[in-house]
Amino acid sequence: MEYPAQEQMNVQPCLPAEEERQTIFTDLEDKQLRFFKISYLILYLLTYFYSAVFFNYQTAPFFPFAIGLILLSEALIRKLAYPSLQIKNLDSRLEARSFLIMTLAQALALSLWGLHRQLELFQFLAIHISFAFYILSRTGWLSQGRLGILVWFDTIQAFCILPFKNFIAAILVFIEGKQQDSSDSSDSLSSKKAQQLAIIVSSFFVAGILVYFVWSQLSQVSDSFASFFSNTADIIENLLDSLFSSLDSSMILFKACLAVPVSLYLYGLLAGSLLGKKDTKLSYKKFQASIRPLRVAPAFAAYIIIGSLCLTYALFFLTGLTELGQLLSAGTVAQAISPQNASTVAVAGFWQLVRVSILNFAVLGVFYLIAKKPLWNQTGTRLAATILFIFTGLLALLAGWKLFGIYIYLYGPTPLRLISAWFILVLLVWCLLTLIRFYKPIQAIRIGIFYALISFTLLCYLYPILLPVAK
Repeated sequence: MEYPAQEQMNVQPCLPAEEERQTIFTDLEDKQLRFFKISYLILYLLTYFYSAVFFNYQTAPFFPFAIGLILLSEALIRKLAYPSLQIKNLDSRLEARSFLIMTLAQALALSLWGLHRQLELFQFLAIHISFAFYILSRTGWLSQGRLGILVWFDTIQAFCILPFKNFIAAILVFIEGKQQDSSDSSDSLSSKKAQQLAIIVSSFFVAGILVYFVWSQLSQVSDSFASFFSNTADIIENLLDSLFSSLDSSMILFKACLAVPVSLYLYGLLAGSLLGKKDTKLSYKKFQASIRPLRVAPAFAAYIIIGSLCLTYALFFLTGLTELGQLLSAGTVAQAISPQNASTVAVAGFWQLVRVSILNFAVLGVFYLIAKKPLWNQTGTRLAATILFIFTGLLALLAGWKLFGIYIYLYGPTPLRLISAWFILVLLVWCLLTLIRFYKPIQAIRIGIFYALISFTLLCYLYPILLPVAK
C-alpha cells in the first residue's frame, strides 16, 4: 500500500492562504499601487486642513480643500482608465457633472461667506451629499445608473457601506506586497534613491555639528567673529520664535489625530468605489423582485384611504372659506395684521404644510410598495391620487401665501423665513412633478432631487444679498 509523499502533503494546504491575502489592491500594477499610497498621504494633508472647519468656524479652506479632493479623485480615476467627463452621452454623465459643479459652488460659498446663520446644518449636509454622490456617479456605483427610487440605498452606500467596509484600506495599501514581484532593476533603482537620500540627510547632520564646533572655537580667537556668531545665533533664535511661538502644539496634535479617522473614512469611500466589486450593490431588478411579495393590496384599499383624505381636505377648504378670504386680504394692508399674528399664522401654515405633505408622499410611497398595480396605471386610483396631490398643492400655495404674502412681504426676510420659503418651493415643485408623473413617464425623483440641491445652492448665494451683514 502506497502513501503520498511528505512533500505533496505539505504543498497543497498553502493554496487557501494565497486567497486569504487578496485585497482590493491585489490586482493593481506596481505604478498604480504606488500612486494609491501617495494619494493617501495627500488626502491626509487635505483632511488636516479640513479639520480647521470644526475649530473657530474657519471655512476659508473649504474651496481649496474641495478642489484638491476632486483633483485627487480624478487623478485616481484616470489612473484606473475610467471614462472622462465628456459632453457626449449627456444622460449617463449628468449626475457626475451636476454634483461636481454643486460641490465646487457650495464650497466657494462657504469660503466666501462662511456658514450662514441658522443654515449651518443644511450647508454641511448639502456639500457632503453633493461630493458623496459625485463619487458614486463618477465611478458607476449609483444603483440605477442615475438618481431614482433607490436613492435611499445610494445614500446608505455612500455614507456607511463603502467607507466603513473599506475603512482600513489605507493600511492595507501600505502592507500590500506587490512590490516584491517587481524586477531587479526597479529594486536596485529604489534602493539607490534611498541610499542617496540617507547620505544627504546624514551629511547635513554631520555638517551642522562640525560647523557649530568650528564656530564656537573660532569665536574664542576673534572678538569680531564672536560678535558675528552671537548676532547670527540671536537672529536665528528670534526667527524660530516668531514662526513657532504662536503655534498651539496641543491643538496641532489634536487636529493631526482627528485627521486620521476622517482621512481613513474618505479613503475608504474613494478606494471602495474605485476598486470594490459592483456586483454586490442593490440593483433595480433585485429591489423590484424583493418587494413583489408585498404587492397584495387591491384598488379599493386606495379608494378608501385616499378618498378619506381627499374628503377631509375638501371639508377644510369649504368650511374655512371665510377665514381664507380674510387671510388673503390681510397681506394687502400692513395694519391689518400685527407682527405677532403674522408670525403665528405663517408658522402654523408652514408646519401644516410639512405634516400634510409628508403624510401624502408617505401614502403614495406605501401604495407603491403594497398595491397590486401602481396607482398611475389604473384610471380610478390615478384620479384619486391626482385629487390628493391637487389638495397638497393647494395647501402648499396657502402656506406660501402666509409666508411670502404676509410675513416676508410685510416684515422682511430672516434666516428661518428664507429656509422655510425654500422648503415650500421645493414641495410645490415635488407636487407638480408627482402630478405630471401620474400621466407621463418622467424621471420625477431625479428631477426633484436636482431641483432641491440646485435651489439650495442658489439660496447660499442669495442669502448674503437678502440678509447683508451689518458693518
